[in-house]
Amino acid sequence: MPAYDPEGGWGEFPHFATKPPRPPAPVAAWLLIAGAAAVVVGTLLPWLRLPGGGSINAFDDYRFLADLDAYTIRPGPIFVGLAVVMAAFGIATLAARRMLAVMILGIVCTGIGALFALGCVGLYGSDEYRLVPGDLGAGVPVVAFGAVVGLAGSIVGCATRRH
Repeated sequence: MPAYDPEGGWGEFPHFATKPPRPPAPVAAWLLIAGAAAVVVGTLLPWLRLPGGGSINAFDDYRFLADLDAYTIRPGPIFVGLAVVMAAFGIATLAARRMLAVMILGIVCTGIGALFALGCVGLYGSDEYRLVPGDLGAGVPVVAFGAVVGLAGSIVGCATRRH
C-alpha cells in the first residue's frame, strides 16, 4: 500500500522483519499429558493404609487435626480437575504446535497443583495431623510426581527457542 513522502511523493510502506514462528514442542505436550495421567492414577491408589488392612484414597473423606480443630478434606476432585487442565494444555500444544500463553498458564496451574500435592504428602504422611493411625500409601507421591512432571513439561515448552 503506498505511503506519502513529502520529498519523494507516494512510495511503498517499508517491510518490517518478522520473527520466525516458534518450533513445535511435542516433548512438552507429552510431559503434560503423562503428568495428567499420573495424577489421575495417583488419586485412585491408596493414600493412607489403615492398620486393619483397609485404605483411604483421594476420594474418601480424610479427617485431620490442625490448630486444635478437626477438618475433613476430599482432594480427589481437585486433582482430577487439575489433570483435565494439564491434559487440555498438552493437547492444545500438540494441536497448535506452539503456544507460549498455554505454557505460561501451564506453569501457573501445575505449580499450584504441585505445591498442593506436596502439602498432601506432608498432611497424609505426618503423625502430627493424622486422626487415624496408618501409613502413607503410594497415591500421594504419585500425584505429586505427576504434577511435577506436568510442571517440567510446561517449563520445557517455555524454554523452546526460535531457530
